[in-house]
Amino acid sequence: MGVTTPPEGQVVRDDLDGGRFEPQAPDVRFERVTFRGVDFSGLRAWRLAASDSTFENCDFSDLRVEHGPLALPPRVLYRECRFDRADLRHIDPGHARFEGCSFRQTGIEEWFAYCSEFIGCVFTGKIKSCVFSATSIDCAGGFFGLRRKKRLQFRGNDFREATLVDTSFVGGIDLDAQLLPDSSQYLRLNHAAQRIAAAKSLARELSDAQARDLIIGALDALADDTDEQRDLLVNKNDYDDLPPQAQQALWRLLE
Repeated sequence: MGVTTPPEGQVVRDDLDGGRFEPQAPDVRFERVTFRGVDFSGLRAWRLAASDSTFENCDFSDLRVEHGPLALPPRVLYRECRFDRADLRHIDPGHARFEGCSFRQTGIEEWFAYCSEFIGCVFTGKIKSCVFSATSIDCAGGFFGLRRKKRLQFRGNDFREATLVDTSFVGGIDLDAQLLPDSSQYLRLNHAAQRIAAAKSLARELSDAQARDLIIGALDALADDTDEQRDLLVNKNDYDDLPPQAQQALWRLLE
């Protein structure tokens, strides 16, 4: 797979209060700026990244970005910004702090948020193949040059109208401090490590060898998320590839 060559770039270093931002190049980087009430809605960009900057009450609705991350260090603050219906699939949020932001019907896929903070944000629509963490882990393989572990804030976020597909909360996120989907599609595992260990002990006693191996494999995968994480939220539909009997046995053992 070849390396993607960035197109012509634009570096923005001037603050902006109100009005609309129109990029002068496909690859835009904001450095040490403060933008308040600026309209980015509907923009199409190869990349739209920032560092050491603040965006307050800005509208990124219907934004389309091809490459990430959104934020490079030093940390970028997005406060009360709207990302509604934006296509941010495969666009890592990066070294950003989101306060009171709206992600309604936003395209969110393959976010590995090991350097990002989310406080009081609202999410609706499908969130697919993502990891949200309260502990930084090398910040995307050391790309951001931050190798020590750091506690990240993740609280007061509303996922009640979101569909979480193959998505995990790890690294010490307090699930009680979030608003989570409460349908029967999801299984809340309090004290997850202990429950998974108990379920594995029971699974080893199953007479069906194939089901036993499949269930233990699923439990091992769940156990990987319990490092520093007390409780887990599991979407049962993520295990549709298991035979129906194995699925039923898995939930019976955990519940």
